[in-house]
Amino acid sequence: MRRLYSLFVKENGTWFRLSSAQLPLDSARRIFQNSLLAGTFNGKEMGLRPVKDEPVSYQAQMEYENNRSKMFGS
Repeated sequence: MRRLYSLFVKENGTWFRLSSAQLPLDSARRIFQNSLLAGTFNGKEMGLRPVKDEPVSYQAQMEYENNRSKMFGS
């Protein structure tokens, strides 16, 4: 069985899951490439991490989307 990955952001030493998608690493790299770059340019520590049973942090997801839209306008 292949390990599945999702998009995470690190805040205050804790990783929060931003996406509900769970993908093999090669697919996750392609799908989340723009989000990883945009988050990094916003000063966020972004990463693809293996998914266990972490719930999606909708609060962190909304904050990330708001910051991204302020900087990139989309």
